Amino acid sequence: MLVLRSRLEICFSFFTKLKDPVLKEQNSDICYRIKCECELMYIRNTRQYFKERFDQHLNGDSEHSALSEHIIQTGHKVEWEDADVICTVRGDCKRFFTEMIHIRKSKDCLNKITDWQHLGHSYDNLLVPLT
Repeated sequence: MLVLRSRLEICFSFFTKLKDPVLKEQNSDICYRIKCECELMYIRNTRQYFKERFDQHLNGDSEHSALSEHIIQTGHKVEWEDADVICTVRGDCKRFFTEMIHIRKSKDCLNKITDWQHLGHSYDNLLVPLT
């Protein structure tokens, strides 16, 4: 019985590591970060596929986002290579909370203050700015 269990664990371990990684553009239910050429970051969350959301920022479909406003006002460019997935978070409340934490931790952030204003100040001592 012990031998059978060990063999099953080995087989399971072997086959689960053969999975192809999910491409960045195919991620959904994520918190993401887009870095501008001026080194400022924009942090947000989405249910959509990441590439669709990124394109919306660039095409002006997201006209009220801080990133879209920054691009229009400064003429700066953002590139897909400068965008990354911070984490995958299932559930809207968890994802919004995670987004607020990442915005609050970042010191070079384009996000408006309203993006994290609902995060209580009791978290301040726990959140250290990223360097």
